[in-house]
Amino acid sequence: MTKLNAWKMICGVFILCTATAAFAQQERQYNFNGANGDFPRGGLLIDAAGNFYGITNGGGTHNLGVVYELSPAGNGKVTETVLYGFTGANGDGAYPIGDLVFDGAGNLYGVTTSGGVNEGGTVFELSPPTEQGSAWTETVLYRFQNSPDGASPVAGVILDASGNLYGTTQFGGISVPGCERSTCGVVYELTPPSAPGASWTESVLYEFQGFPDGSQPMSRLVFDGAGNLYGTTYAGGALYGQGSIFQLAPPAMQGQSWTETQIHSFGPPNGCLPEAGVVIGAKGALYGTASACGTGNNGSVYVLTQPQIQGGHWTFAVLHKFSGSDGMTPATELTLMGVNALFGTASGGGSMGWGTVFQLSRAGSGWSETTLYSFDSGRLPLGTLAVYNGAIYGTASEGGYNNHGVVYQINP
Repeated sequence: MTKLNAWKMICGVFILCTATAAFAQQERQYNFNGANGDFPRGGLLIDAAGNFYGITNGGGTHNLGVVYELSPAGNGKVTETVLYGFTGANGDGAYPIGDLVFDGAGNLYGVTTSGGVNEGGTVFELSPPTEQGSAWTETVLYRFQNSPDGASPVAGVILDASGNLYGTTQFGGISVPGCERSTCGVVYELTPPSAPGASWTESVLYEFQGFPDGSQPMSRLVFDGAGNLYGTTYAGGALYGQGSIFQLAPPAMQGQSWTETQIHSFGPPNGCLPEAGVVIGAKGALYGTASACGTGNNGSVYVLTQPQIQGGHWTFAVLHKFSGSDGMTPATELTLMGVNALFGTASGGGSMGWGTVFQLSRAGSGWSETTLYSFDSGRLPLGTLAVYNGAIYGTASEGGYNNHGVVYQINP
């Protein structure tokens, strides 16, 4: 039995079934209870067997968060396994956040926003057991120390083909007056050791300075085909101090610095304060969400298209401004399906004010927005969506039976 079929059969102790609108005929939920996790603040990672992996920002034995797996257990039931519960001991980290990522050997990588050294947060690895039934092994790859290496990562890492990890920290770096906590955040790289058992090496690729380049990067990074990194900052920037989109170009020669370019500065009326990163579409276009500004300060969905000539300017366009009834305050990355559909969540708004799942579809020369689901049990969706076998999966940070958050499935 596949995982999807197992989930479709469930409508009992673990799953709440409710009527939904339009596209979504059912929303089904797995409810956290505190002991097995609380307040999920990341998306779902799906392996080749259809098992789901994610994090909760709290809960577990020490209430410092967990990494979990959801898998079919047969007889129409779903089993959650806590792969690791953070303890705060030995600097292992606290309050994991953001999306996980797999390497080719099946190891999981993620971040905690706190714990480690001076509560600066960590990057961790979870290695699968060598024998079935044994525990996963957690290893702290790096503990942030604030200056100059960064502090408080709030987005997951990404991997390159060589096994290097890249990410952002919301704070830390060089001291800059005017930035919150007097630091503006960094982009970092973690390089694996050349010998087994040795330490990973952290390198700061870029330190933000607030103006004009941005501050408080809260998003996961993304690579393009040429090896450039893209991301967003929540604040700072050249115009209004309400966020930016940046590009980091790799050095032409080993040992040289990466080159940062601000390719957009956010401000009213079209969008500001982006909490989420960008996804790359056809012809290198960047799609993302801004959590504020727009109609009624409800946020927007945007696209940034590459310049037509070398050295030209990127072109910014708003695809949708939220009205409140269709959602407000989008805070997660979009999920791109082909070239004609974008899926995402808004953390508020909708019929109950608890958030929505939405779709944007190409319509002629523009885009048309459809609200797929307005939350009426789970609420505050802050995890990136995953589409698997025709169903949409995500996490809501609150709500459910015990208000500890849920994993939800929306069926077409």
